[in-house]
This record gives sequence, structure tokens and C-alpha cells, in this order.
Amino acid sequence: MSKLKSAVLFGGVLTALLLAVGCAVNPATGGIDTVLMSEKKEISIGKENHEEILQKMPIYTEPEMNAYVNKVGQKVAANGHRNKLKYTFTIIDSPDINAFALPGGYIYINRGLMTYLNNEAQLAAVLGHEIGHVTARHSVRQHSAGTAASIVSAVLTVGTGSSAIGDLSNVAGSALVSGYGREHELEADSLGAEYLYKSGYDPQAMVEVIGILKDQEQFAKFKAREEGTQVKSYHGLFASHPRNDVRLQEVVGKAGKLAESQKETYAGDFREHLDGIEFGDSDKSGVRRGSRFYHKLMNFTVAFPGAWKLQNSPNALVAYPSTQDAFLQLQVQGDLGNLTPEQFIAERLKIENLQQGEVIDQYELRGYTGIVPATGKRGPVRIAVIYHNDQAYYFSGVNRRPDGVNYDPFFTASIGSFRPLKSEEYKLAAGMRIKYIKATADTNYESLAQQSKSEKYAQEQLRLLNGDYPRGEPEAGQWLKIVE
Repeated sequence: MSKLKSAVLFGGVLTALLLAVGCAVNPATGGIDTVLMSEKKEISIGKENHEEILQKMPIYTEPEMNAYVNKVGQKVAANGHRNKLKYTFTIIDSPDINAFALPGGYIYINRGLMTYLNNEAQLAAVLGHEIGHVTARHSVRQHSAGTAASIVSAVLTVGTGSSAIGDLSNVAGSALVSGYGREHELEADSLGAEYLYKSGYDPQAMVEVIGILKDQEQFAKFKAREEGTQVKSYHGLFASHPRNDVRLQEVVGKAGKLAESQKETYAGDFREHLDGIEFGDSDKSGVRRGSRFYHKLMNFTVAFPGAWKLQNSPNALVAYPSTQDAFLQLQVQGDLGNLTPEQFIAERLKIENLQQGEVIDQYELRGYTGIVPATGKRGPVRIAVIYHNDQAYYFSGVNRRPDGVNYDPFFTASIGSFRPLKSEEYKLAAGMRIKYIKATADTNYESLAQQSKSEKYAQEQLRLLNGDYPRGEPEAGQWLKIVE
């Protein structure tokens, strides 16, 4: 076969394959999307991932707040382009500033983000933005673009006999998919603003939320400089929008303008539901105070190195340095039977090569610890089990680099700090809560900060909570959130 015929045949196969990928009209934008997934499959993937999230992430279970968020979300979703979908709204019990969506109508908002909103219209804006991601099928389009790139890569590799070209195609495909972020965020803002307008909320609430997030970004940068850490951000919005983004103003403006008499924010309803919500760590999940972690319900405390970060999930508590070249993980398991701590390590954790084994005897608790030797890919692993209240608390301290820093002294110090709470520590194990007060002519953030339970950055936090960051002061008669 001639080279020309080979090229023609290969081009025909590639064209046919790309046509087989499938095209569909986007339900929100009216444009043509290349998709590999039916709506039924999209919903199935969303449901599967939703069930996994319920297992792996802490869920905020307070019924009145959940009912309120669902009511607002359903109101906005009913005015969306895919209002036949069954939408599910879930509050994640996390202090982080975040919200996200899964395919098929699964929307999530973190408790932490809710505490910084100031009215129902802003809550509707966050949910509307995420609904916009769903109606425009952004996750499906990303999945389809990524899969198409993989298919093209495979065809190029087979057709040319060159894996190098295939690799190059993968890189191009990855760049294409990652490049969607900015446009997708702006499109979600545009759609969300449209849904707000149709639901009777002022579309400018979308711009207000961006302002809240930009204030959070500035504060996060300030904290990062102070603490030598990296900045965390809300999924792409910070990178997508300058504070006075002209394109954002344009897409929000297109949604329509409500008359002044129609611009109801439902601030009172929002305040009624938010009053008393946990701020920061939840006492149900455990609270960090300085270098110590306290868990009231499980009656224990443990200390970590002061500069280490802490990640708390229903399945594990993980502490790690800013370099992320090591971590110490704490997990819990019950139903111990007659196993000794040493037997627990061998039989439950399936660790048979434990070395330098030692009995733990601290604070009237018994346990066992030892080292799993290093491999070529990682350093030694410190394993420890401590029995407390008929449960096994087991630590795994991992040096991620075989020739890196010896973190074992940090691991053993933390393990040695594990103990039951003292009676006076139950107050420390209680989380902080949001309370509303009305400002007087004498109210200022400096005096409020002195009364706040926040250990650091109390003034900055109060200004962020009330939309006065970085230097604003309250006005007489203004409803203010404080932290108790």
C-alpha cells in the first residue's frame, strides 16, 4: 500500500472515529458539544460519586439548615435549563471555603463558605453558579474532551507507529481540557445570574459573592506569607476573575435588572438560619487549638508539630509538614475481641515485618509500636496502636523519601502525646459558633476581636464575616456576625 493510500485510509479512520464520538446540543448554551456520555450515564456517574462523598466526607446533618439550602437550591434549579433533573443539595461539614458540583445534579456547599455569606441571594448565587456547571454539562464536556484526546492519541500511535506522537497528542489534549477552566467558570456565572433573575434574586449577588471570595483570597495570601504556606482557593474563581472583571459584569448584566422594589435579598431569613452555626472546626469532628487536637465525643487529645497542617475526614486525621514529604495518619477501629495491641498490628493491619517493637504504656493506656523498614521508594514507617475506650487508635507515620529528613522523632512525640481529655479540656474541645448582634455607634472590630474566641487574626476574620475586609468598620444598626 502506498504512503498516500495509507495516509488517506488513516485520515478516514480518524474522521470516522471522531464522528463516532458524538455531538449534542448543549441544553444551556444551545451550542454543539462533543460528548461521549448520555444523560442517563451522567446521572449514574453523579449518583455513584455522591454515594462515595457521603462515605468519605463529613456531612452537615442539622435538618433545618439542610432544608433551607435545599429550598433555595430547588427554587433556582427550577428556573434552570435542565429543570427536569432531580437536584440534590448537600452541605459539607468543613470550614474550608468551597462549593462544587457533580454530573447529574449533585450540588455541594461547604459550611465554611456559608458562614461568610450575608444573605439568601448570595447563597442562591453560589448554588446557581454550581447549577450552571451542571446545566452546561461542564464535567461531561471535560470528560468527553479528555476521552477524545486519549482516543486520538491511540489512533495516532497506531497509525504512525510512533508512541512519541501519541504522547504529544496527550499533552495537547490535557492542555485543551485544563484550558476549559476559565471559560467554564464565566459561563457558570452567566447561567447562574440568569437563573437568579428568573428566581427573583438580584443577579448582582453573583458579583457580590465574587467579591467575598476575592477578599478571602487576599486574606489567604496574607496568612500564607505570615505562615509560610501555600494559598488554597475556591475551584478556579480566583484565577478566573479579577475583582472588577469586565466580562463578569457583562455576563451578569445580560441576565436582567430587577426594579429596586424587587431586589429582595431575604437577609432576615438567612440570618435566622445561620445564627448558631459552627464556625471553623466542628466539635463533632474535632477541634484544633494551637498544636493540639481535641475530640470531645471520642474523649481524646493529641499534639502535632506546631507548623504542620491538619486534614480531618471521617476516615482519618492526617498531619503533615509544609514540604509534604512526610505525614502522620490517625485512624480508629473497634471490635477488638481479645487481640493484644501487638496482635492487632499483625492480624488487623496485616503488618508482619515490624521491627524495634516496644510496648506503649502512657496515661493508663496500653499499646504497641514499631518500625516497618524503608524501601527503595519510601523511608521507614512508624506504626503504633493505642487502645482507648474499647477502640484501637492506630498511627502510621510515613517518610515519603527514603533518603529524606528523619521524621520519626516527630511521629513518636505525637504518639506519646495521645491521651484522654482532662475535665478542664472539654471547653477547649467545643467548637466556635456564629452569633448575630446589632452594632451601636461605639461598636468597632478591635473591641469585638478582644472578646472573640478566634485564636489568630480575629479582626480580619470579623471583617471577612461581615463584608468589611480589609479596613471597614461597622455602622450603627448593622447586623454583625461575631464568633463565640
